Amino acid sequence: MKSNNILHITERLHHFACDKVTYHRYGEIYDLILGYLALVNGGPITMLEIGVDSGLSARAFATSNHVDLYIGIESDDRKFNDCSQILDDFPNIKLYHMNGYIEDTVAIICEEHPEINLCVDDGSHEFEDIDFFFTHYFNCLAPGGILVAEDIKTLYFLSAHSFAHIKHRWKTEYNILLLPLLFNSQEPNDENIALRFKP
Repeated sequence: MKSNNILHITERLHHFACDKVTYHRYGEIYDLILGYLALVNGGPITMLEIGVDSGLSARAFATSNHVDLYIGIESDDRKFNDCSQILDDFPNIKLYHMNGYIEDTVAIICEEHPEINLCVDDGSHEFEDIDFFFTHYFNCLAPGGILVAEDIKTLYFLSAHSFAHIKHRWKTEYNILLLPLLFNSQEPNDENIALRFKP
């Protein structure tokens, strides 16, 4: 299913009409991340995504020259079943029907895939789950790996928490980089990405 040409992940995401590029503007960020990780890894990488939905991003990443194995976690029955239909055509996709935000799931993932290069949280987008993701999936990363949480809801944080305090704690405790991509957003309050790097 992979092309012989090196295609930017932006092109793959557009090809499968994934909301990472049709609604959000994350394509260029993932171009940089995947290119960097493939260079550091010396070849295609292993990646994980929480929140597979119908599998559009799964198909895009799995057909990227930079991704050797795509691991998806989906808790919703219907979405998992929809995405499972594509497995025969994409042998480098491995799906788990589990809640991505509990320690038992993390333990299984870390045991079966101990050195993941990229973990993406595109699941609930709730603060508590994002915080869980940054805390626990760090243990599954290979050296030089990256955690990415999408769709950081600034207004939600402002209403439910002190956003300045959260950013300060994330920066000091986790060394997390928050990227507000507000310059080209269709919905500015839902267009931030946060990254955590493993040395």
